[in-house]
Amino acid sequence: MNTPLYTSIKRILDKESIEYEEAQHEPVYTSDMAGDVSGHANEEGTKSLVLELGTGGLAVVTVTGADRVDFKLIKKALREKKITMCQSGVLSGQLGTEIGGVAPFGYGANVKLVVSPKLFRQKNVYFNAGRNDVTIKVSGQDFQKAMALCGAIVLE
Repeated sequence: MNTPLYTSIKRILDKESIEYEEAQHEPVYTSDMAGDVSGHANEEGTKSLVLELGTGGLAVVTVTGADRVDFKLIKKALREKKITMCQSGVLSGQLGTEIGGVAPFGYGANVKLVVSPKLFRQKNVYFNAGRNDVTIKVSGQDFQKAMALCGAIVLE
């Protein structure tokens, strides 16, 4: 079943002529599970988390599957004093996705995007596509292009 987020991601990739490969697989719920199913290294995979901002709104933070999220750094990048993990109902209700399907981009302009530059240095980047049973592979350079087009804040 195609989710609105999946459709948005595919539209962005196609519109910008970004080459990608799409793989369907059993549902996965963590970046480790995604790597096991797709056969990629954790450094090439993404880990995307949805955060609620103290000032209101949401942010999606994406780091490599091998990294931990540095919440202090995220607060600084977003200029927020308080951030919390979102409730699971937000994923389906506001973002049109599910646990294991959070994508690094493809949301409306009201969702802030934050990304680790480590992903841009990878030969390939593997990410969930708004569904927990689909992984998309793009080059690191094209991933950087997509994130820039979507207005992502790059962590320092």
